[in-house]
Amino acid sequence: MRIHDGAYGTLLAAHLHGDETVDDLCLRAPNLVVDAHRAYLDAGAGAIQTNAFLAHLRGSDRRRRELRHGALACAREAVGSAGGDDAPIVFATIGPDRDDARAFWEPIEQALEEDVRGVLCETVTDVGTARAFAAAWAEVGAGVRGVDVLLGCSVAPSRGPDACRWVLDLASELPDELSLGLNCCEGPDGLRDVLEAIAEQRERVWAMPSAGIPRIEPGAPPVWPHASATDWAGAVLEQVEDLPVHALGGCCGTSPDFVGALVAR
Repeated sequence: MRIHDGAYGTLLAAHLHGDETVDDLCLRAPNLVVDAHRAYLDAGAGAIQTNAFLAHLRGSDRRRRELRHGALACAREAVGSAGGDDAPIVFATIGPDRDDARAFWEPIEQALEEDVRGVLCETVTDVGTARAFAAAWAEVGAGVRGVDVLLGCSVAPSRGPDACRWVLDLASELPDELSLGLNCCEGPDGLRDVLEAIAEQRERVWAMPSAGIPRIEPGAPPVWPHASATDWAGAVLEQVEDLPVHALGGCCGTSPDFVGALVAR
């Protein structure tokens, strides 16, 4: 099983100026991003994602390309010269966009041009966007070998089965080269039913849940339901027990301590 990293917003938000997002730090303060990647690698992560979740929303086409390139450079610097089959994998992160395949062409093309080993489209909340990404990969990535492609859907189990049914439609229609999983969501709690249903239709499944839905008070840091890394790791593993899981990691609210707890368990 491959262990992925966690949330860069959790580590980097305190360093932002003005209307910056953490993606902007890849250019303004890349050392901070490199250190964040290294913290997850030191905790035991075997895969890290580029700090580019919101890059597609940041200014001009040129600015967006610079951000994605800078994010990849930070991740590769953190990995360093490690080689071989056990070297950490760098995934090019692509955030959700509109339900138009053309919106995903440029970030996929850039990732492939820069010779990534993995592409992660994450926190997709509707079937239209998911299908758009799949169609874009079929157009741009057709025939590409050696790239692990993950599509992460975010669901709300507390809203009942109907709120998750669109993910099961995807599980039956996506091509084999796209690996379907869940990320962010409402934390690990309640994900098992959806993961089991995905596993019934696909060979592999993965999960990168958040630490839950935070409680926000003015002027105070977020309070996460799973504030304990050990408790969160235990909850994640309960949700995936006996399933064909090939990757686990974290999302919002999960620091390197959370990744380390997964590794330890």
